[in-house]
Amino acid sequence: MAEETFTACSNEVGEGPRELFIVEGISAANAALIARDPKSQAVLAIGGKPMNVDRASDKEILNNDKLRSIVRAVGAWCGDAFDLDSVKYDRVLILTDGDADGVHAGALLLLAFDYLMAELVAAGRLVNVRAPLFAIDTDQLDQLVYAYSAPHRERIVEKMRERAMTGIDVDYLKSIAGMNADELWRVCLDPDSRVQQVLKREDAERARQTFASLASSNLSTPDSSQ
Repeated sequence: MAEETFTACSNEVGEGPRELFIVEGISAANAALIARDPKSQAVLAIGGKPMNVDRASDKEILNNDKLRSIVRAVGAWCGDAFDLDSVKYDRVLILTDGDADGVHAGALLLLAFDYLMAELVAAGRLVNVRAPLFAIDTDQLDQLVYAYSAPHRERIVEKMRERAMTGIDVDYLKSIAGMNADELWRVCLDPDSRVQQVLKREDAERARQTFASLASSNLSTPDSSQ
């Protein structure tokens, strides 16, 4: 099976809402395909982390299979040839796992879009969907409560204890692939309930500065083996 796989939605362009979700790996894609609205939501799986476009040549970027699969799926080419009016989707959504690796992958995808399709980003049509990191259950609630970081989890648990809730159980969500279809739909895919952020070119610049700062820090750290 190819590392990059694409599954279209059934709505034709101009005949209804259309969204493209970009996820990491086949397992995440399979989970999203079960949970999604097949009429309006297409899914593109990319295998492994995307390249850091800021550390690659133009030739390396344009020859990269993951990035080429994104360009094909969006359908409006890239760079100077990019045509916003030809984009096949109302919005493109980045959906990665909620852990540090997933956040890293999402930032790399943002940089890639800023390089390949800056006009799409500027138009507010690139969206980041936040996947939760913890699911919290109690005896008193019919639905799980989700936390997006360890401090967020602690605040929720503290409030539950203040309200004398019992049977508090916290599960770490290693991957969106481990979520059942109903919860994945409600938390990550449903436009009315997912936690999302419209990404801007300023966000890409902040990500770029963060990567540059981390690289500089790594270079300046003495080698402990010496």
